[in-house]
Amino acid sequence: MSQTADILLTGRDMDDRTLHLREESCVWTLEDEETAEEREIKAVPDYLWKAAEYIESVGNWQGTASELLAEVHIEGVQPNQFTYNMAKYFDKVFEPKGIHYKTHRKNKVRLLSFYGDDGDGGDDDIDITQLSGWGIPERPSPSSPSSLGALEGSKHGRSVATGQPAEKPTGPAPNPCEAVSA
Repeated sequence: MSQTADILLTGRDMDDRTLHLREESCVWTLEDEETAEEREIKAVPDYLWKAAEYIESVGNWQGTASELLAEVHIEGVQPNQFTYNMAKYFDKVFEPKGIHYKTHRKNKVRLLSFYGDDGDGGDDDIDITQLSGWGIPERPSPSSPSSLGALEGSKHGRSVATGQPAEKPTGPAPNPCEAVSA
């Protein structure tokens, strides 16, 4: 007897969708159509978006869920409810903002550590001055005379590592099957 209806479309060969219909004078019309991803984003609690915006604005943040809820002025949400939903919707809310997190226990308290991804591959903690101890030379080593001499007669060109472009090979490519049978 309702004048509205939702139809959930699922199938192996199609994306899940929800059609929102409205009836007027015995005629049903399509009001809205939403994908499964749009439905999931609608299901995300508003307080998670608010917390993600706060963490994005301050950068790195560490503390308990209770402390975060207090700092962001989120009321009526229990800390365990926040952490459950944070883990559940992390890929929808926090990851698109480049926010990552770790949890660990300290003195019977669970701490949340949020940190941003600045796009550098996570190498902030590498001190480049210590690379000399790893056996990485500061300058590329020159090619040895024997390897340069071996390249002179090669029909496949020179090594790109010497700084000279490789020459285009001449003649037919070697057949690996012939080499095995010979």
